[in-house]
Amino acid sequence: MLQTLRTLRLLGLLLALACSRAEWTTLRSPEGGFAVEMPAVPELARHIVETVVGPLDFTVHSARLGSASYQIIWVEYPEGVIEDPEAVLDAARDGAVARSGSRLVREERIEIEGHPGREIELDVQGRIVGLDRLFLVGNRLYQILLAGDAGDLNSEEATRFLASFRLI
Repeated sequence: MLQTLRTLRLLGLLLALACSRAEWTTLRSPEGGFAVEMPAVPELARHIVETVVGPLDFTVHSARLGSASYQIIWVEYPEGVIEDPEAVLDAARDGAVARSGSRLVREERIEIEGHPGREIELDVQGRIVGLDRLFLVGNRLYQILLAGDAGDLNSEEATRFLASFRLI
């Protein structure tokens, strides 16, 4: 009887551990020109947003793991609209801060395959934090966004997600 109880406890523990782990999947978007690992099968949404250059079609891939939200957002600007890549990245940063009602904590210039980018860290009233990587590749702007509790930004899952983004 005691052996059966121990076995059941062990099975319960193993089941709980298995349920808490992410089911990582690779999102490959030929249309978007990227691939990334996500902690679950992402949901897809599209939003038309009116901008100073006209309506733009934003594509959003999102997944959740615990309290964290993992998102890839991309948009294609019309030909000839982008004159200053740094100004586009500045506007994207300012838009991310304004839309989230957050405070910019940190900003760093980064790049991917020679294309300019920014990494910004956001704080929303000291509770929710976000880490947003912005890259401008030709006429396409990518946002690789992780939002959640402070511990989410420093997790193995966050590192895996952010490090896995690549152009295809």
